[in-house]
Amino acid sequence: MKVWYDACTGKHVRYGVAIARRLRADGHKVIVTTRNHPDTVKLAEYLGEKVQVVGKYSPSTKTSKLKESLRRQSLLFKLFEENPPTIAVSHQSVELCRLAFGLGIPIIATHDSPHAEAVNRLTLPLTDVVVVSKAIPPEVLLKYGVRKIQSFDGVDEVSWIKSFHETVCFDYPRPMIVVRQMETKAVYAEGKQDLTEIIAKKLSGLGTVVFLTRYERKKRKNLIVPKGFVDSVSLA
Repeated sequence: MKVWYDACTGKHVRYGVAIARRLRADGHKVIVTTRNHPDTVKLAEYLGEKVQVVGKYSPSTKTSKLKESLRRQSLLFKLFEENPPTIAVSHQSVELCRLAFGLGIPIIATHDSPHAEAVNRLTLPLTDVVVVSKAIPPEVLLKYGVRKIQSFDGVDEVSWIKSFHETVCFDYPRPMIVVRQMETKAVYAEGKQDLTEIIAKKLSGLGTVVFLTRYERKKRKNLIVPKGFVDSVSLA
């Protein structure tokens, strides 16, 4: 079986690599695609996964998001037009769902973001099977016209945490506190105040705060902001 996994963010890369390794061990061929994004390509390299980079992340405006999404769909179409996969899997990739639906390819999606209404509206109605934690009530998905739900006990993160091996040791004199910046340019964050940096600075009185920014690496007073790629799981 030929499986296509599209990873749009760093989390998707982790999930996709875990799925790809399991499927390959069972004898299936897996193609992993991603887009140029602050959290994807370098993480894939770090995890030793060869990915095909198609398109880029362009979150500055609604217009730029739509334009790049349409462009990416076109590029992915060219990639799979002559040799489509047997099945398409993603953590609700908008481009994968639209393309696979158009080509008649069965779609499996994982889901953990009931708050992401825009993405849910664009992907869930096209999905054949949604794999989701039992912590999320079925009615949250059914309102989007989901046809089949495969639920499980647990959380998605177990799929990649199980195989994690610590490779970095952080030796700070004070307790390390990790704060991840809010994804301010996501549709679900529009009109909402980003309190994460304020919280991070308040926490600096209790320990060494590592502030993981989303879009830029500029310095923040009393916070450690990594200059480049950092494996965030190693900070846990």
